[in-house]
Amino acid sequence: MAAVNDRPPRGVAVARYELRASADVLDAMSASYAPLDAADLDRALRVLAVCYRAPVFALDERFRPARPRDADADVEAIDIVLQAM
Repeated sequence: MAAVNDRPPRGVAVARYELRASADVLDAMSASYAPLDAADLDRALRVLAVCYRAPVFALDERFRPARPRDADADVEAIDIVLQAM
């Protein structure tokens, strides 16, 4: 593990995505680890954006977050990213 800001890591963060995520999310996450090539990174971002677009509405419906924007604004932001690609 690499040091951040000249400080050595103190532990290992374990998210256990492989146990909690859907197959689509796991595939998108795997695809997102692209080489440092602009076209590959764009493809990875597109896969992630498409994958996470639908859950935005579901999370908004389920939890009704107290924030100044709504799910429509979040999805619009994702769509702007997708259109720019």
